[in-house]
Amino acid sequence: MSEHFFDSGKQQPTTGLDKLTTDEFLTLLGQRIRMHRTANRMSRKRLAEVSGVSERYLAQLESGQGNMSIALLRKVTTAINLPLNVLLADVESKSVVEEVAEMS
Repeated sequence: MSEHFFDSGKQQPTTGLDKLTTDEFLTLLGQRIRMHRTANRMSRKRLAEVSGVSERYLAQLESGQGNMSIALLRKVTTAINLPLNVLLADVESKSVVEEVAEMS
């Protein structure tokens, strides 16, 4: 019965985020977090204090090296006033793949 809950029988269209490799996806999330943190004029040290996530782990996350749990990610995004849905949104004006390429 639970199989039917998750499988509607319809194929969902893939989005730009779905086309990224894991490394590209993590890099994109890290860059977006860094962008919002700096836009809020918050140091990584201050974000660590506010979010309860270590500064070292934040550095790994921002560099695309950290694979953070959703609970810790929520702490970080809450601390920088960034809704999770905005962090994970596809970019409509250009492809997400192009966004990642520009960050490299």
